[in-house]
This record gives sequence, C-alpha cells and structure tokens, in this order.
Amino acid sequence: MAANTSPIFPLTPVIGIANISTAVSARTASGITGLTIVGSTPGTNGQRVDQLSIIATGTTTAGMIRIWFYWAGYTTNAQLLYEIPVSAITPSATVVAWSYSFSPINLTLPSPAALYASTEKAEAFVVYKFAGDY
Repeated sequence: MAANTSPIFPLTPVIGIANISTAVSARTASGITGLTIVGSTPGTNGQRVDQLSIIATGTTTAGMIRIWFYWAGYTTNAQLLYEIPVSAITPSATVVAWSYSFSPINLTLPSPAALYASTEKAEAFVVYKFAGDY
C-alpha cells in the first residue's frame, strides 16, 4: 500500500474571526440556529487548525462556549466538537476580560468542512481561528 512519506506543510496562513452573542443552549445541532462560522471554509486541499482563541468583550456569567464541526459530506447538522467553560468576570481597569486559548491536536478540516461557534448565554465574544490552508 502506497503512503505519503513526505511531510506536508500549510501553504497559506488563515485567520478566521467570528463575533458571537446569540444564546444557543443546545448541545445537539439538530434544527438549531445561531451558530456563527469561524472564518472561511478550508481551501481545496484542506486546512490545519493550529489554535483557537476566544475573548469576551464585556461582562460574563458562568456558561459555555461551544465549537461545532460541520461537513456537508458527513451530516446535515453541525456536530459538537469542544465545550469551553466560561467563568463569571466583570472586567474593569484592573480586571481582564475572560479569555481562553488552546491548540487542538491534529485538527485538519477537509474541504468544505467548517468550524462554527456559539455561546450559551447572550454575551459577546470574539473567536479567532489561526490555521493554514494546504
């Protein structure tokens, strides 16, 4: 069986940004609305996601940020991929807003899959996707 023995690297850097604030309490995506795409869909040869960063733009209460995977070739609904707990914080001149960053291990999106984001509470966040198209 032939295998690719040469490493491949992303060719084009991609930064995806999503502003989310619509409350979506569901953990299953059947029939829900309010999901926001994080940047664009991957290029023709797919996309490697290196980091996701999320920051609140105001006061937060305890809740969740959810990251969803959607690929029309797999399903008609987005599927829950990650849940990130949000803690209650009131930002000020001496208190930073809630934020969270993580590096998904081996997260490669085929074309035309996409990542979507939602917040459990109607609070404002910015979600960044740092990636590279192959």
